[in-house]
Amino acid sequence: MGYSAYAMYKLDMRGWWLNFVSFCVLGISHWVTYARQDLMEFYRLAGYADEQLEQLQKFSASSGSLVVWGTLLVALPFLGYLIYLKKFFRRAGPAGEL
Repeated sequence: MGYSAYAMYKLDMRGWWLNFVSFCVLGISHWVTYARQDLMEFYRLAGYADEQLEQLQKFSASSGSLVVWGTLLVALPFLGYLIYLKKFFRRAGPAGEL
């Protein structure tokens, strides 16, 4: 991520692609995880105390489907922004020079 930040700062297309692919992979991973795993079970396996689990169950945000759709709600505008930014980046020349 450090290289990606530096490359994006320098408007290097490799940094843009690294961010784009990383975000897509992480977004898909989150979406699949929360679609298949109950969020309360996830917290229980993470070692949360019963009292903490009871407090978390009081919130509607602890619903797995809400997290799945929330992930998409956040991911789509960010991916759109990355696609918009692509026009400001330049491709690497021969031997990787800019």
